[in-house]
Amino acid sequence: MRKTIYLSIYFLFLLNSCKGYKVFYDNNEPSAKETELINKYLKPNKKTISFTDGFQNHKLKIKLSDNSEVFNGVINTDETLGLAKTVYFNKEEQYILIFIDGKKLKIKNQEGYSFIYVSNNDNEVHIEFKKAPYIFS
Repeated sequence: MRKTIYLSIYFLFLLNSCKGYKVFYDNNEPSAKETELINKYLKPNKKTISFTDGFQNHKLKIKLSDNSEVFNGVINTDETLGLAKTVYFNKEEQYILIFIDGKKLKIKNQEGYSFIYVSNNDNEVHIEFKKAPYIFS
């Protein structure tokens, strides 16, 4: 019995450590200025996925739930902006598949979050869902 419990705990630990990414949620609502920018630049039926810090000569491929490819290339973070690439997609997408240097991540489209930010931190990918956009300047 004790052996089964230890094996179960080990298996759960192994699953979590192999995931290779962490997900964060920011529930702060957009400010009046951010809302103005959203209405000006983001179409009502669109969301964004942006790749921010830690990308230097990384091969990136992005596919949508219908398997259509929306980006395939190499990205580099612009250190002055902290941004490497932004892609727009329809709110109705069920999920987004991203491949970073061949490593596949399936990101479920979360209702209520219009902005997804992906960063690469010491070979661990961070995915942040936000209701308000970052302002890159």
